[in-house]
Amino acid sequence: MHKIQVNKQVDTKLVKYPELSKEQQIERVYQHLIEKYGEKGYAKVYLEDKEFDESIKKLRQALSNKKEFLKRVKKVVDEKKVCP
Repeated sequence: MHKIQVNKQVDTKLVKYPELSKEQQIERVYQHLIEKYGEKGYAKVYLEDKEFDESIKKLRQALSNKKEFLKRVKKVVDEKKVCP
């Protein structure tokens, strides 16, 4: 899931905030994912879904190492070749 979420967030942020630099875009993606899917995030699931729970667990684990996560997001942005 988190690979899909990262790609979706990169695409959305590039369109919504074209004035931001690459570094700002990457930081914005990270902050949004923390706000939405972090331990205290606003995304709530009311039905039991083991696959989703495992995906959230992996995403949160990835988000816990900000430096590594930002490096991975930078790679996604670089592959898209749309951010200066």
